Amino acid sequence: MVKKDKIKFEAQAFDSQIIERMENGHIPDLRHPHRNEWFFNNVWRDPKFVEMSFGENLEYLMQFIHPNSKILEVGCGPGHMSLELARNGHNVIGMDLSKKCIDIAKKVVSANTYTDNYGSLEYLNCDFLDIDLENNSFNSIIFFGALSHFPNIDRALEKVHKLLKPKGRILIWDTCVERYKQEDASLLYFSKMLLSFCGNYYETKELPENDNQLNKQINEVLNELKYIDGEGENLQSPNDNSQNYKSMMKALKERFNKQHFSWESSFYRNIIAGIRFDDPKKEHALARFIRQMEIFFINKGRLNPAFFYYVREK
Repeated sequence: MVKKDKIKFEAQAFDSQIIERMENGHIPDLRHPHRNEWFFNNVWRDPKFVEMSFGENLEYLMQFIHPNSKILEVGCGPGHMSLELARNGHNVIGMDLSKKCIDIAKKVVSANTYTDNYGSLEYLNCDFLDIDLENNSFNSIIFFGALSHFPNIDRALEKVHKLLKPKGRILIWDTCVERYKQEDASLLYFSKMLLSFCGNYYETKELPENDNQLNKQINEVLNELKYIDGEGENLQSPNDNSQNYKSMMKALKERFNKQHFSWESSFYRNIIAGIRFDDPKKEHALARFIRQMEIFFINKGRLNPAFFYYVREK
């Protein structure tokens, strides 16, 4: 597939996703999340889960951003992160391949009522590699789950380096799904099966009758973690998983000075919104416990983290 076609299909994948979400009541705004049962197992299903994920991710990254910064978010989607950065006094440009995402982002920001300490915000529907922006003009460039979608990471980071001011920072939250092993999938599978058997999961799962069924079901969960089908093809978009941990770290190290790295999580997002109780407070409490145990297992070396934070300076 030629580059032009891959870009086209990448945009179409996220166009389709956001259209479906909006048709089912989605509001891509961190300050206006609401309970939405259409999201059967997605953190957007409940405000507390949004706070536990996107909210904490943004708060973590903002500690590395200087006040009143000029920021570029590459792959901003429907704009919930860019909007929140602008609400915190920054001057932000959010860009994305998906025209539908950008259209929705503009609609959401037009209804913004949080104007105290508001900076500025502009959205662009474009390909980051083709857009003409002024060199040495940004204090920070953010990739929130987007850097791993660039097949040509060297070209992408060369452009980042040119666009950043001296001492400017690239901030990344991303995933490296190749780190997931069968042992990680088995723990997620075990947790889902227990919840399902007790009637506290969004779907009813049949217990395996033999080892063959057990191994098959665990491998299916492993594929879910990696966002691939049984043939190894990407489920989310054509360019998903274009980079892995090794390739991203190598390309970053060649161009930037290391500031900060930390693992963020493993698989808690894949289960917490699927919990079902009559009382949402019980769902929230169990979700926090699952997150707590995930951190415990990661620290003990029993679970592989796959999501990370990374900050580097020009």
